[in-house]
Amino acid sequence: MLKLLLYLLSCFGYVECLRRWTKVSVYYLPGLTIALQTSLLFLAGLCGQLARMTYLLFFVGLLGLGYGCVRAIQNRNAAFLGGYLDSGYISFAVIIAVMAVFVRGKVFTHYDNFNHWAVIIRTMLTYDRFPNAADTLIRYRTYPPGSAVYLYYFGRLVSEGEAWLMLAQIIMMTAAILPLFSLAKRHKPVIAVLVIGLTHFFFTYNVLVNNLLVDTLLPLVGMSALLYLWEYGRTIRSWPALFLSAVYLIQIVLIKNSGLFFAAAAVVCLIIGARRDHRYAARLPVVVLPLLSNRLWSLHCAHTFADASSSAHTMSLDYYASVLSQKSGADILQISRLFLKTLITDKSLWFLAGMFVAVGALIGFLNRRALPLWKKTALAAGLLAAGYEIGLLGMYLFSMPLEEAVNLASYGRYSRSLIIALVYLLMVPVIKAVADDGFSLPKAWAVSAVILLMTGGLSLVTFGTVRYITQPSLYHDPTSEKRYWLDRVIADYQVPAGSTYCVLKKYPSVYYRNLGRYLYQTTAFDDALIENEEQLDELEARYLFVEDGENPVIQAWIEKNYPDQAGREVIICDER
Repeated sequence: MLKLLLYLLSCFGYVECLRRWTKVSVYYLPGLTIALQTSLLFLAGLCGQLARMTYLLFFVGLLGLGYGCVRAIQNRNAAFLGGYLDSGYISFAVIIAVMAVFVRGKVFTHYDNFNHWAVIIRTMLTYDRFPNAADTLIRYRTYPPGSAVYLYYFGRLVSEGEAWLMLAQIIMMTAAILPLFSLAKRHKPVIAVLVIGLTHFFFTYNVLVNNLLVDTLLPLVGMSALLYLWEYGRTIRSWPALFLSAVYLIQIVLIKNSGLFFAAAAVVCLIIGARRDHRYAARLPVVVLPLLSNRLWSLHCAHTFADASSSAHTMSLDYYASVLSQKSGADILQISRLFLKTLITDKSLWFLAGMFVAVGALIGFLNRRALPLWKKTALAAGLLAAGYEIGLLGMYLFSMPLEEAVNLASYGRYSRSLIIALVYLLMVPVIKAVADDGFSLPKAWAVSAVILLMTGGLSLVTFGTVRYITQPSLYHDPTSEKRYWLDRVIADYQVPAGSTYCVLKKYPSVYYRNLGRYLYQTTAFDDALIENEEQLDELEARYLFVEDGENPVIQAWIEKNYPDQAGREVIICDER
């Protein structure tokens, strides 16, 4: 807890310095702090100086805190603390505290954690560097490291435990939700209830918080960056405020390749502002720096990995041409037709469109002055949705392998990321209307209740149930039971590291293989679906984890070769 307290104090030092130097709304400052730290750590990682930059950032934050305290003493005024003691920051603290209790003791169970996300974090924490050619556990070598960079920072300063890393990602997401309070001038307790309810929706609608996938993180950070640019990029209030929008965009493009979609939307915001005051040159660095960071990552991958040009998620014309060449004209037509059919029949998108119409009608009835903002928001939502879906189709055609593309692999997850972004956007006219001077408190409560009921309806339409964050069944699916079983038998039989392993599994899946490689940090972990004794005789593993204990072939083989270990879940084989 002492490490966590010091970490929070260091972060508060950045927040307070940014507040004094930029005059930006305090609700953006936690997110901007994370974006700034991510950007600097990324540059340090390219130079092989992750650990040094981590401790430098930590101590600079403490110095910033000291600076804020000294200025307060000099001015004989500690009133600056009052800027953080309101409904927005209280809600922020409540969400983090509740989630800290909720994730306590939880472990990663989602397959993609062991396929990439948790693996890259553990590699970085083990070696204090970005992955290189020697790290054979990393499959998606060219995947941007944005979220991993910040999780490394948190893990190095606070704890490497899986629950702590979940909490770090939750902090990133909550910091991206906090800027919604910048829209509220009145009725902040009502807005606090609304935002906390929306946080329930955001944290359960797509990927859950007990993993490190970025499909919820990206749209939340992306929309908070767009909100920031709309506030500080259209009209240049100060150079520091404008420059900080660049670190927001750097964070976005480093979280995921599709972050470039939100960066492109940000460029549109900048162009709209520049057309008013004609200060194009002033905004140019905000556009160039994120693209430069993306380019630096591509150069780093090309220099580090011999297969970078053909690795999955590589952003290059050669890679796209290679993937497209795997698809015939009939394949492209099939993918396009399936995509269009899926898009047209997506009940969640239709329900969300209905939400926009209903909110417009409600705002028009209760506060007509807020209706023009709703119209602009609805237009922006339509353009965002159209651009996102076109980009998604392009990904299936140009970036995704044929066997995955023909099934629209992960379409639901990608679509829900868009819906999260659009719900966030919808809150702009809602909060503005609720916080209007002429809006009464009963109306504010009524509108907030309607919005939360609508998001519950959206979950109901999407999943057939309203998904709540405290619902235990969400965390006890068959996949998670595999993680719990392997953890238990490793502990019960005290299976050491540094050997060779194989799971005798029940069903055809590579889950155990990737999970075991993550747990032991070795490629000497395999799995096998056993049909005959010859397969068992050919295994070279020292430790066999027997999941399929009822398989008569496995039982007979163990009784013949290791009769004293019959009935065990872990078989220790002779050295072979």
